[in-house]
Amino acid sequence: MCNFLDDLGRIAYEQCLALGISEQTAQLVGNAIPKQIGRDYNGERPYIGKGADAVREMSARNRAIIRDWKAGERVALLARRYGISARRVRQVIAG
Repeated sequence: MCNFLDDLGRIAYEQCLALGISEQTAQLVGNAIPKQIGRDYNGERPYIGKGADAVREMSARNRAIIRDWKAGERVALLARRYGISARRVRQVIAG
């Protein structure tokens, strides 16, 4: 999480500079964003959706996971194959 917030702060800082905002103000913005997000989300990583195309791809992936699981594949193997955690495979299978 820390890297995620640090990255957001750095990006905000760089964008401020690119827009011609003073270095001092850019630093304030870059430092404030990670702190505010941390407060807003209580230390949890905010979810940022990937859009409709990603949802369709995920649905196809989930159908493939369920098909493979019904064919007898183990959860651990499915997790490795699809690049997700075993916990997520179980969630997909459970519906």
